[in-house]
Amino acid sequence: MNIFDNLKRFKAKEFPSQKEIDMTDPHLFKTLDEYAIDLGYPVHPSKAKGALARDYGNSGSRHYADGRLSTACDFFPDCSILRAFFMACHYFGGVGLYFDTHFRKRQWIMLHGDLRNHQRIWWRKNRIYYTVNTNADYWKLINLIKRESIG
Repeated sequence: MNIFDNLKRFKAKEFPSQKEIDMTDPHLFKTLDEYAIDLGYPVHPSKAKGALARDYGNSGSRHYADGRLSTACDFFPDCSILRAFFMACHYFGGVGLYFDTHFRKRQWIMLHGDLRNHQRIWWRKNRIYYTVNTNADYWKLINLIKRESIG
């Protein structure tokens, strides 16, 4: 059975490649589908190579799938990024916000969601990574989202 037969919001053609799909834990697709349904807005998986799974690069990445399955996906929600972020924190253990990405030929904040079993939040701006470790970090991120949100 094809995993996409049971999904309501996603088709295989929306992801970077069949190879990356085959390298990904099927539970990720189910979680992403449930997230998109609950969010109530379109969610567009990144088509960039390695945005779903990769067998190269940092072996600590949740996208890394050499000897294991990827448990991560990068995507562009088509709604308020603050809403999408809060909802992502409910569905994914790891949540990253990327303020230096583009979609549909314009700047668009991208989310990363992964299935780790503990909460980890981070963001990237101007190719520099920041991790949320304290309440102050969390509020810094919320204020950045409010300032940087487009649309």
